[in-house]
Amino acid sequence: MDPTFRLRTATRLHFLLLRRYGQDIDVNLLLKSQATKHDGLWLCRATGDKELIALARRLARANHAHALDEARLREAAARMARPAAGATARELPWGRDTSGFGLTNPQELNAPPSGVARRAGHWLNPKHWLRG
Repeated sequence: MDPTFRLRTATRLHFLLLRRYGQDIDVNLLLKSQATKHDGLWLCRATGDKELIALARRLARANHAHALDEARLREAAARMARPAAGATARELPWGRDTSGFGLTNPQELNAPPSGVARRAGHWLNPKHWLRG
């Protein structure tokens, strides 16, 4: 179903009710999944106007289908969030000693590089390119 169908139908109902009967029904209320119990849809049915009744029925069906889709998506997300059987949560090593505001020990940044990194850094430093 077109994702904008519900919005277009609710907007059309809103403006038809406002123009013909002076009833200002909020579009957000019409789009709620429990909108079949909303006074706006009851009002459409009570007017006896065939166009309003048809639009109200379409919107009620679309709201019901949308609610079912949302329930399926919530169920799938809950299924994905559950850990597999036998899996245990492991703590990541980099997250143990940090407060979330950077390194706990800033001395690690000032530590001299290892031998391999020092030799590679020597060749990558432009100051050393012309030295013989």
